[in-house]
Amino acid sequence: MISSYGKAKIICLNLLFLISYALGANNIYPLPSDMLTGDGIKKPRVVPLIDFENVAGWKVLTQNAVAKFEASSECPLWGKKTAKLTYRRIKKGTSKIIISPAKPIKINKPFNVVQCWIWRDVWSWVSHPTPAANIAIKAIFSNYQEKKIKVTLYFRPWKGWFLCYVKLTQKQKQLVRNGALFTGFEIDGKLNDTDNIAFFDNFSVLNAEFSKPLHFKPRPKRGIDMLPGQSAGMNTGEGRLPFPTRRETILPTNLYQNSTSTIHRKGNMIIAKYTGDDGKLIWRIVLERGPFNGIKFKWDKRTNWIKPCQTGGIYLVSKVGLPIYPETQKLIAMQRIGDHIETNWLMIAKDGSSTRAKINYRLWGKTLVIDVISRGVKVATVSYGYGVGFDNAKLITLPYHTYKAQGTPALVVFGTHNNPLFFASNTDWYLSNASELYTKNRIKNNKAKKVEVNFGIM
Repeated sequence: MISSYGKAKIICLNLLFLISYALGANNIYPLPSDMLTGDGIKKPRVVPLIDFENVAGWKVLTQNAVAKFEASSECPLWGKKTAKLTYRRIKKGTSKIIISPAKPIKINKPFNVVQCWIWRDVWSWVSHPTPAANIAIKAIFSNYQEKKIKVTLYFRPWKGWFLCYVKLTQKQKQLVRNGALFTGFEIDGKLNDTDNIAFFDNFSVLNAEFSKPLHFKPRPKRGIDMLPGQSAGMNTGEGRLPFPTRRETILPTNLYQNSTSTIHRKGNMIIAKYTGDDGKLIWRIVLERGPFNGIKFKWDKRTNWIKPCQTGGIYLVSKVGLPIYPETQKLIAMQRIGDHIETNWLMIAKDGSSTRAKINYRLWGKTLVIDVISRGVKVATVSYGYGVGFDNAKLITLPYHTYKAQGTPALVVFGTHNNPLFFASNTDWYLSNASELYTKNRIKNNKAKKVEVNFGIM
């Protein structure tokens, strides 16, 4: 059988901190114990600028949207009422909703944090009865020189109450150093045809103290060393964690002991070969086609060439903050170091976003191992792409693993009924500094028979 597990390891990606709780209305979503006392809910630690007990006089302006903003007792949190926003689009395309108080609210002191409790009605992965509206919620301020400041509070669907807590950038702090006017909220993005609901409570601004460092006792080092330059977090103390115990971590064991694995360079191509009692596997990486697009493999005479990672690889962070595939993937250098081939790349997207990346290839048993290393915060995701060439492909989901999107990863079973093969692509979560693993498992029954499995990290 072909057992092919690819590893993607990221030195640094955008790091998102979301302080969140799954709360709810009228005991539908019980309040967490840390918000309760013997007499009921605790008092808020920050005096709100707006408590939303009364929103009379607030105005709503829309573009390609229908929206209503009102006080409601349906979903109380800190007081008796919250503000309820009901919204939908009129037609396809992006929409915008601007919600403004009767008059701008004056803030007399400087501040460096904006926070607001927001409740939404759908998880990001739920598509029934309606998909999650892909929106951003921003707080809008104006300083006394009439400079507008937008602070993004929320952009990820989350069901229930959660606290949006946003630290201002240095530029934003400079603009509000003498105070500001709060002029309202802006909601934009792709809405649904049917109504969605959001609740707002306790909108606050504050001047928080961030200069004092937090101190923690270092934890034992991880079971294996991280990649060069990769942070081990708090795991810098004495001793080692009990697992993993080997460099190969999640790599499956090759049951055929009488086998050899080799990898070498031939021009701008990398050739990796496995030979064992169970057969012969050949991997080829044609680097002119890209570090992932150029990957293909063949198992003896039982398969034709299979390309498992079409459109896969590094996706950059675009100028507007969304993933974008690099238009140019330029191979800068290639050399053999120990058991692997090291390649260095320059990735440039159409909008000018760019990064440099080191991508290493090695063959352990039948497994092609890929290390993706990109320092900085310019990589949004590493995708496995889709595969073509899998005959009679079927997907089998794996229990116990939980990924983002579809939830559980899968294996591809292909070939003949009496003599099947399987293929898998997995991320080594022990060595990855990615924020999330995600999966999209499906077979498109078109002419190309595209197979998407697992899909990558972000």
